Amino acid sequence: MPTSIRPEPVPPGAVTSRTIGVLGRGRMGSALARALALDGRRVLIAGRRDPARPDPPPPSARVHLVPAATVVAEADPLVLVLPFAAVLELARAGLLQAGQGRTMVDATNPPAAGVSGHPRAGGRLLAELLPQWHVVKALNTVPAGMLGRPVLDGRPVTVPLAGDHPPAKAQVAALLCELGFVPVDVGGIDRAPALESLADLLMAIDSRHSLGGRLGFQLGLAEPMPAQNCGPGSGTALLRRPAEAFDGSSAPGALRC
Repeated sequence: MPTSIRPEPVPPGAVTSRTIGVLGRGRMGSALARALALDGRRVLIAGRRDPARPDPPPPSARVHLVPAATVVAEADPLVLVLPFAAVLELARAGLLQAGQGRTMVDATNPPAAGVSGHPRAGGRLLAELLPQWHVVKALNTVPAGMLGRPVLDGRPVTVPLAGDHPPAKAQVAALLCELGFVPVDVGGIDRAPALESLADLLMAIDSRHSLGGRLGFQLGLAEPMPAQNCGPGSGTALLRRPAEAFDGSSAPGALRC
């Protein structure tokens, strides 16, 4: 099983809702909805409608195309995969106000120039604009092609997440585990700019080397070589330890999904 590193274990029933909402019907939104539906969940999806084009069919029989207002009203969690400018437009128009203490997953990446004078501050800004939601920054480092097959070299892809509400982070971590990822808690929502910068770096590498959206992120542990082997040029060994090795005793906060 994949492992997650987080300060608190996922409480029983962390993912209580069987209805998940996806705002965004592009490649990422459709891939996410399809992956979520494979787990047997009811998935609501909505996106910006182009009057000049017919609505494409939902990506799965368990995925229901509904108005954005329905997604916002019923989903827990609500996952944002629209362009960041469109999310801001919805937030400032009051269309995302009905949070009522539910969880919002911010999977967006703002422009590199930043917003509101703060570079890479998308997740932080959404948390300020939408206090009625528990905003968790996550999935913004994952390309659409890895949803449904989150494995690199036989090991699961790591997904960092950030947020200020521990139960909401536990809910998102449990959902990521169900999707096959390794969730890693990096702290509060003030860490969201770091996740946005990481996504920017991964996209830049992907573009420069024409990788076609196949670049993912994994964490490993660097450990010193045994003392008798240390010497000039020996350095350290980067060990790809199996997930089963992280049983909660080898590292603080290391827990099984």
